[in-house]
Amino acid sequence: MKKITSKLTKPSYLILFSILIGITVTSAYALTITLGADKVIVTGDLDLTGTSSVDDDIIGFDALDAEGVGGFTRSLIWDESENRFVFNGEVSVSSLNVVGSADINSILDSTDDIGISGQILSSTGSGTDWIASSGGGTVTSVASGTGLLGGPITSSGALSVNPSVVPFLSNSNTFSGGINTFSGNMQVTGDRLNVDGRVGVLGETAVDDDTLGFDSATEGGYTESLMWDEVPGEFVFSDDLNVSGNIIVGGFLNYGSPIILPLVSDAVTATKSYHTIAAETGTSDTLDTINGGTTGDIIIIKPDTGDTITIDVTGNILLENGSPLVLSFDDFAGFLYDGSTWLEVFRASPAA
Repeated sequence: MKKITSKLTKPSYLILFSILIGITVTSAYALTITLGADKVIVTGDLDLTGTSSVDDDIIGFDALDAEGVGGFTRSLIWDESENRFVFNGEVSVSSLNVVGSADINSILDSTDDIGISGQILSSTGSGTDWIASSGGGTVTSVASGTGLLGGPITSSGALSVNPSVVPFLSNSNTFSGGINTFSGNMQVTGDRLNVDGRVGVLGETAVDDDTLGFDSATEGGYTESLMWDEVPGEFVFSDDLNVSGNIIVGGFLNYGSPIILPLVSDAVTATKSYHTIAAETGTSDTLDTINGGTTGDIIIIKPDTGDTITIDVTGNILLENGSPLVLSFDDFAGFLYDGSTWLEVFRASPAA
């Protein structure tokens, strides 16, 4: 091995070694170059800064060629104006990580084939191969069908919904003709839903219960509701019904079964229009006060089985003749509440 020390003043000068074999050259810039039979090993830093900060720096490969770039058949160039590396020749890498952008003139497959026009690069599992594209594409235009606007599109553009055909629910809309079916829930967040016509609440079958709900939803469906009870075939209101007009009853006015109210200190609290009054102790007691009720309420009371209840006028009950009323067996009496006093409306003592 022969060692040569070079006192280079500019590290960008190109040193061409074409025949030297087995020689080590050491420069003043701590660069050691070892030339072997088929390779050059650089053990220091190779600094290509060029003669100025705006020129292009070149690493050349193969023999000199006047037709090659920078005098070489193949080269790696730092293009100062484009601020990028330029490879003059093919590049074969096991993996490539591009941080910025890359201009690639050609890509080879695993067999170094560049492919032909129209082919795509596909993985074979062990490498890559250029294959014919399976999709040619035959769409030349896109028309706007029913409910759409913007077509036909032959190159680029956008389709939009035609609001005259497909209504936006955020706008005021008029639905006419046909039946509009919602498979999910429809929620109205405003203060009203105006319907010019009929509203049908249809269940899934002809024998189920249909409910019109009000207020926020609860586990049972709604806080308040109007339900059509298929069996026994009647409307059920979950709360009070306030009617400003007349109520016309074509059948019976049914108060349902009476609820028993045990007396407590000669008083009871009414919860419906039909009650049975039970003695507090024993089988005889006195009723002088009925709590609860609003103006206009009607109540019918009768004694519990086997009890005798005397209605007195010392509380908020006003009897027809001002004298106590004794109810026993099947006797009953009816009262109307005027806001402060229960006024006797009728009494009856059916024959035993």
